[in-house]
Amino acid sequence: MCRAANGGQVRVRKMGKLRTIVDGDEVVVSLSEVYYADNLMDNIISYGRIEERGVFLELHNGRSYAVREADQTKVFEVYRQNDVLMVDVMGEVTTDARVTW
Repeated sequence: MCRAANGGQVRVRKMGKLRTIVDGDEVVVSLSEVYYADNLMDNIISYGRIEERGVFLELHNGRSYAVREADQTKVFEVYRQNDVLMVDVMGEVTTDARVTW
């Protein structure tokens, strides 16, 4: 259990992978040292942490992506909602689970 910003308790469990769709193709991303709270609509990925691992935001044909610098792989397609970058994930929890950073 972790304490949320509102003082409530949040159940978290370690999770190693997430699946996303980028340009119509499924991409499986391994995330280490992350926690997923199945009772939250949105979970957080630190942009600073993925940037430390060589993944940066880029704009391609009007769409925003998190791109791995080493091989130019588009890891996530991102969009902005209320000044927060969002990533839609496919997956084991729900089809509409989202990750934010």
